[in-house]
Amino acid sequence: MTAPGPGPGAGARLPVDRSLPLTSLPAAVAARDGDATVAVLDDLPWPRFDAALVDAVIRPAIGEIVDRVVAELEARGEDTGLDGPIERGVRTATERALRQFSAAVETGTVEVDVRFYRGLGARHARAGLPLAQLLGLFGSGGLACWRAIAELHGSGRLPDDLVPPAGEFVMAFVQELSSAAAVGYATEMGGGAARSRTRRTELVRAIIEGDEAQASDLATRGHEVGWPVPRTLSVGVVVASGGVASEHGWPPQVIAAPVRGRWSVLVPGGLDLGDLDLGEVTLAVGPRVPLDRAPESAAVADDLARLLASQLRDRVAIAPGAHRAVDHAVDLALLRSPALADELVTEWLAPLLALPARRAEPLLETLEAWLASPGHLTAIGRQLHVHVRTVRYRLDAVRELLGAVVDEPSARTDLALAVRAVRHTANAAVQPTAAADD
Repeated sequence: MTAPGPGPGAGARLPVDRSLPLTSLPAAVAARDGDATVAVLDDLPWPRFDAALVDAVIRPAIGEIVDRVVAELEARGEDTGLDGPIERGVRTATERALRQFSAAVETGTVEVDVRFYRGLGARHARAGLPLAQLLGLFGSGGLACWRAIAELHGSGRLPDDLVPPAGEFVMAFVQELSSAAAVGYATEMGGGAARSRTRRTELVRAIIEGDEAQASDLATRGHEVGWPVPRTLSVGVVVASGGVASEHGWPPQVIAAPVRGRWSVLVPGGLDLGDLDLGEVTLAVGPRVPLDRAPESAAVADDLARLLASQLRDRVAIAPGAHRAVDHAVDLALLRSPALADELVTEWLAPLLALPARRAEPLLETLEAWLASPGHLTAIGRQLHVHVRTVRYRLDAVRELLGAVVDEPSARTDLALAVRAVRHTANAAVQPTAAADD
């Protein structure tokens, strides 16, 4: 391949010293052209790569590298959230960088479009998250990319002589793209709107963390941001949203801000959750409590958010809107006591769960429906989309495995709890899912 030459406008480039630590980037990018939409990387070893290598090695590995970056960030304690805006941003940023590198090699250009990364920095600022976290994500992501490249080399897919220049490309891209994100962050943070967001975040954090040092002036701080601090409230945690939570139009009755890596929402006690227009947002809401007990509501909301997130991960349909902890009390109790869940499953369902999954799943599903509506075989058949004869056949099989306890009213509550506990125990061999007809 012919070495890419300087692209249009390369002569006007104000280079960033790549030896600077990432935390120095805001000052370093201040002198750069604020309107530039491209970074010109004309001092890298482009000739060492060719289009055939990119097509054979880099492009097929893009998905693998992106997954590696996200997994390493989670392992380092970064709370990216299930399919949340941070995880989506990390995935998109990594994939775009790799694809831009591939396209640059093939087309012979040394220009990299940085508009997406500017927008990423602006969204991070609008979310009220610190710049250090943003730059840390870039640094950690770059390290994960480098490790993925080392694995490509270790597997024999990347030649020895390309390892050093590949490392140089990773560092160059991290510096250029993180500098663009820093520009977007700094631009967004200029002005009174950013200061207002910061005050809102500080107020929400003080309430849900029970900061006694700041409790005396909560009313004053609420007045400053235009939200009357109520005597009672519920704390909500965003589980998923159809877009970036920071850009959601929150109802004026609530106050929302990013705290502890997730979006928290304070709902006044006198407000009916059914009146909240949350759009595509799924909100886990803790119990209503006095203001000074907000941390308790927050803890329950966190548990409910984990429960709903696990159901989303299992592809269970969760309707957008507010979900109250009180409506999931049994599951939350089991989630908080995994030892109890394990013992319930072992005590009541061990013979059933010892079966192969394809056999156990429909039996467990039918048992759950039977315990909810004992004797109503036709209704159970409609619910499970199977013939009533199939329901009878499955129940006979369950009785053979578990004994007469299936029909004892006094045991029904414990047996139903055991079925629910299957969702929360590591010992269960299967999970209750929609199964094909026998």
